[in-house]
Amino acid sequence: MNDVIYFEEELAILEFYKSLFLWKKRIKENELLAFHYYSVEYDEYDDGAIISLIPFSNKARVKSIWAKSNIYNVFDLDYIVNEFLALEKKLKEAIEIYFNIELGKFIKHIPYSTKG
Repeated sequence: MNDVIYFEEELAILEFYKSLFLWKKRIKENELLAFHYYSVEYDEYDDGAIISLIPFSNKARVKSIWAKSNIYNVFDLDYIVNEFLALEKKLKEAIEIYFNIELGKFIKHIPYSTKG
């Protein structure tokens, strides 16, 4: 964020993609839900999710329990939602090319955790 590394970890990329995909499907025009990524590989969530997008008013906070730096992490809501949606799209394209699969058919087989 703003040329500072806020979060840098290895994630279960298919599981992370599925979290983004399901969040995108739940977004309604006037009702934006928070995004929280939990992993089936990690079970200590006393401090929260691995990555969260927490909307409030016309802003949103990006938060991680594994943050590398303490920086200002509040963004305009439209901007950060569009960035998360663009990330979902880029991940889908990259995963489909790398694994030579159609995620629409494969996604039901990806493990997924809604909370720790």
